[in-house]
Amino acid sequence: MNKILIPVLMALSTAPLHSNAAILDLSTFALSTGTNSPSVVTPTLATLLGTSSLTAYVTGLASFEWKFTAGDIYIPDLNDYSYLSTSAGTVPLSDIQTVGSYGTSGWNQYVFSLPYSGTITLAVQNRLDDENPSELQLRNFTTTPVPEPGTYAMLIAGLGMVAALAKRASRQVATI
Repeated sequence: MNKILIPVLMALSTAPLHSNAAILDLSTFALSTGTNSPSVVTPTLATLLGTSSLTAYVTGLASFEWKFTAGDIYIPDLNDYSYLSTSAGTVPLSDIQTVGSYGTSGWNQYVFSLPYSGTITLAVQNRLDDENPSELQLRNFTTTPVPEPGTYAMLIAGLGMVAALAKRASRQVATI
């Protein structure tokens, strides 16, 4: 039994593990702003005002945090909003109708079902007026490292060794 246990532990030790997530540097994202948008992007926090967007190509994006703050009262035709856009489509984050006049969503976390790789755009839209811009804040963009192909090769080799030893052990038991 111990002869099988050691290769099993070796195979499991080579399995792709979820490493600590890495935080993306937001200052590497491309910022696009409108006329009334003094948006600010630092390595750890992005604040988008008015009509602004933040775009980047990401690899293995697992999650990020966002907060929407309304700069206006709710008027249906002037409903400022924020959204996330990827190759899979556009997802609304929040708007004035949801948070209320001059309200805030508080910090929320967006988690991808699978780590996302591709172009991502996050934006806030100030609808029809240039006064009292709404705000979208973004932070904690975490990525999950994508395992190297060699990691999978080692896992398969380790499992193959376990199977071979198990088969050999079962033959020895059968001959006894």
